[in-house]
Amino acid sequence: MMMDPTERQRAQTFYENMRRENEDSCCKFCDKVITQDEMAKRKVTMLQSTDCWHQVHISCLVEEALRQLSKSEPVCCPRCDANIQQYELNEYLTPEHKAQIEKNQILEIVKANPDMVNCTCGNAMMMEPGQPDYKMKDDKGQVISPEAARHMAQYRIRCPACNKNFCTKCNAEPYHVGRTCDQAAATNCRFCGEELKQPSPSMKPAFKDVCRKSDCMALMNKSCDKMLPCGHPCRGLAGETNCMPCLE
Repeated sequence: MMMDPTERQRAQTFYENMRRENEDSCCKFCDKVITQDEMAKRKVTMLQSTDCWHQVHISCLVEEALRQLSKSEPVCCPRCDANIQQYELNEYLTPEHKAQIEKNQILEIVKANPDMVNCTCGNAMMMEPGQPDYKMKDDKGQVISPEAARHMAQYRIRCPACNKNFCTKCNAEPYHVGRTCDQAAATNCRFCGEELKQPSPSMKPAFKDVCRKSDCMALMNKSCDKMLPCGHPCRGLAGETNCMPCLE
C-alpha cells in the first residue's frame, strides 16, 4: 500500500522527532542513554562554556579531559567540536586528576625529547653526558673498569629535586657504580662481586647471592642470615641482637 505525500511527510517528521529526542537523551561522549537515576544523582551535566548545552556524563567528561589535557590538547564537545573552557573542567577535575595530568604532560615532553629524562619524583631533566672518571672507585674501594667509567659518565644522573641518582638507560636506582647495565642485570656474589654461575651454597634467602668460593662462604657464615622488612638481606654480623639499617 502506497503512502500519499502528506502521510509520508508526517511519518518522516515523526521519525525525525524520535531521533532528536533519543539523541538529546544520550551522553554525547559515550552515546549511552542518560537515565533518570543518573540525573537525580547529578552524574550528568550540560556543557555551558561551549554555548551548545549538550548533555554528557560527568565521568565521560573527566575521562576525556584526562586524555586530552595529558597531551596538552583542547577538550572539545564531541557533537559540535566547540572547545570546553578550563574553568568548566575545573569544576570536575580533582587535585588528584590535575596532578596526574601534570605528570602525564611531563612524560609526553620527555618522550618527545631524547635528551630529557624523568625521575620517579616527577622532575624532568636534560641529560648531558660528562667526562669519564677513570679513577672512580666502587663501593668496595676498587677502581672501576674503563668501560664502566664511560658508561657512568654517559648514563648516571642525579635529580636536583629529590637528590636521587639513577641510571637513565636501565632506570636502576641508585646507579650501579662499577658496572654496565648488562653487568648489573647479572646476579653477582655479594662478597666478591663475580657473576654467579652455580647455585648458592645456602638455602636461606639472605644468602641467595653468594658464590661457592671458600672465602665467600667463610664471610657468609659470619654474616647475619635475616631479611629486613624492605626485602633486602641484613648486611650485619651473625648473632647481633638488632639488625643494621638497610644499605640498599
